[in-house]
Amino acid sequence: MEISIKTARPSDLHDLAGIDRLCTQGKGLVYHYERDDFFARSRVYDKWNIFFARAGDTLVGMAAACIKKVHIACKNVFAGYVYDLRVHPSWRGQGISYKLLEQVEEYLKNEGVEYAYTYVLGVNARAKKVSKTMSMHYTGEYRVLLYPCFRKPDPGVELITGHELYNVLPEIESGLAHYDLREIVPVSLRYKEPFPGSPFLGTFRLSGSSGTTAGVWDSSVLSAKVVDRVPVLLQVVNNIPDWFKKRFKLPSIPGQGGKLVILHLIDIRQKNDNPGELVCMVREMQGFAGNRGAHLLMIHLDIKDPLFMTLKKRAVLSIKGHILMRTPVAGELPPELNSIYLDVRDF
Repeated sequence: MEISIKTARPSDLHDLAGIDRLCTQGKGLVYHYERDDFFARSRVYDKWNIFFARAGDTLVGMAAACIKKVHIACKNVFAGYVYDLRVHPSWRGQGISYKLLEQVEEYLKNEGVEYAYTYVLGVNARAKKVSKTMSMHYTGEYRVLLYPCFRKPDPGVELITGHELYNVLPEIESGLAHYDLREIVPVSLRYKEPFPGSPFLGTFRLSGSSGTTAGVWDSSVLSAKVVDRVPVLLQVVNNIPDWFKKRFKLPSIPGQGGKLVILHLIDIRQKNDNPGELVCMVREMQGFAGNRGAHLLMIHLDIKDPLFMTLKKRAVLSIKGHILMRTPVAGELPPELNSIYLDVRDF
């Protein structure tokens, strides 16, 4: 049957959400996305497009891309980030992902982007194969650091507001200046202060210190992660008393059909170079996140990031990922990158 590729419209929301539910994520812990507003994730970017594939009246795949002005190799350039590639489980192995990505490639070329990039978790062999076929080159490695969350009375973190916030924001921007793939206006400066319905909860500092700060992003505002399968080991852990889980840093994960809530720490700033203070900040943020009903606290970091080794030590789990990139010329190698900024909106 002939496959047609078209640009998604609001009237396609129901079908897009349906295929998203069918395309599960993860290996041991398996979940799918449910989005009340499918386009909410894309609207965090200034410019974006979603394409879908149909076979007759059946939606069989989709792919999205946004365009950002980012810092790469000492220049500010336009780059395209490719995301939400999905193919209906019953239609895989028929080249649909390649047709979708060819449409994305045409869109990005027409918009004049100089680079396109994406992220692939180390376990996603199918995505690696597709990316290689589309001439994407390895440009870096990152880790997804996961920390269990626990309820804690009065966690020692404070929301930064008023004059203090506007003194801190330029320091955050300065600290991120050398990162590649950093949008010209990074997330914390783009949002500045939290507002109702926003995934950005604000910039926080460790109580009693202005030297260590971090932004907080609630990804569940944009899409819910609904659990499909929980590994036996995690099922056993869920039956252990909370005090024991807290002592041994064991996570609480909702059962089948439950919603997995994750908060992200972003744009971390450490002014005084005190590793102990940074670890303390994460520990207190675990309590803050737990009080908000989150199961996990997550940080995405390039392995070359100077904060990585300190933050990895406290993580209960570290998941490997690769950063892939290409230029408009197929086969041409992209430039060598410095520490890479992992934009929380991309995840």
